[in-house]
Amino acid sequence: MGISVIIDFDGTISLRDISELILIHFAKGDWQKFEDQANRGEITIDECIISQYAMISGEFEDIMKMVNQEKIRQGFETFIEFCKEQGFQVTCVSAGLSFVIEHIFEKLGIQIPVIAPVSEFSNGRVTTTVIPTVPDYIGFKHQAVKQEQDKGQYVIYLGDGSSDRVGIQHADYRFVVRDKSLHQLCHDENIAHSSFDTFDQVRDEIQQLII
Repeated sequence: MGISVIIDFDGTISLRDISELILIHFAKGDWQKFEDQANRGEITIDECIISQYAMISGEFEDIMKMVNQEKIRQGFETFIEFCKEQGFQVTCVSAGLSFVIEHIFEKLGIQIPVIAPVSEFSNGRVTTTVIPTVPDYIGFKHQAVKQEQDKGQYVIYLGDGSSDRVGIQHADYRFVVRDKSLHQLCHDENIAHSSFDTFDQVRDEIQQLII
């Protein structure tokens, strides 16, 4: 059995939720209402982000200037190296803005697959194309986990927020960012998990897991 590591981006790889920060500073209108509706189960994550990202308006250079000021969680780059040395399949699965993820990974020299809705910036606006899913799956994060498990892989999932809920529920081993919303959700619903602040902590625990 091989090991697949699935990692969320916003608030997990990045210290802060970069997509949310962009919404705070550049969205025109009440983007938070879609987040609330998604959290209540009234709309899907896909419907939420399509509506939210369509509200972003501004200059691309101004958005990317803010993006470049954001920090990556400690130990991420060495964690990716560790996973590759161990022969793990590593994938970033995110509901965030794909052009932001691609930019950060290029800057860091990180080359791993990214599964995310495709967000394109043109004429001061963002358009988003969601990932097709089959009816058996509850969104693309669930689909990403189950497709790996169907290959016989043992899936380790790292996340921080409500969009990771379905992925984390179906993973074989779970890491959640300490004191984020997913951490509280796992406590409330008695979902077994480990909490972390740095990727060094995740690496150390995985080393113990595979001994």
